[in-house]
Amino acid sequence: MYQLMIIDDEPIVRAGIKNLLPWSNYNFEVCAEGVDGKDGLKKVLEYSPDLVLVDVKMPGMNGIELIREAKKQGFEGKFIILTGYSDFEFAKSAVSL
Repeated sequence: MYQLMIIDDEPIVRAGIKNLLPWSNYNFEVCAEGVDGKDGLKKVLEYSPDLVLVDVKMPGMNGIELIREAKKQGFEGKFIILTGYSDFEFAKSAVSL
C-alpha cells in the first residue's frame, strides 16, 4: 500500500481531502497530516510518504519552500500541489519542482 500525506493549515480542508476519496480503493493510506509548512516538512522527512498533497499558501513555510527543502534533504516522493491561489510565480515555481 502507498503512503499518502496531507499538508494544509486548514483542518477542515485536511479532513475533506482525507474523506473525499476512498483512498484504500486506490491502494493508498493516509500515514500523517501536516498542520503547516514546517510541521509538514518535518513529517515528510520522518515518514517519507510516496505522495504528498500540499497546500501552497501556509504560514511559516509555504508549499513551494517545503517542496524545495524536502528535495534538498533527499526526499524522493511525489507532490501534488493544492491551491486556490492565482499567483503566476507560484505556478512557475511549482512546475519547475
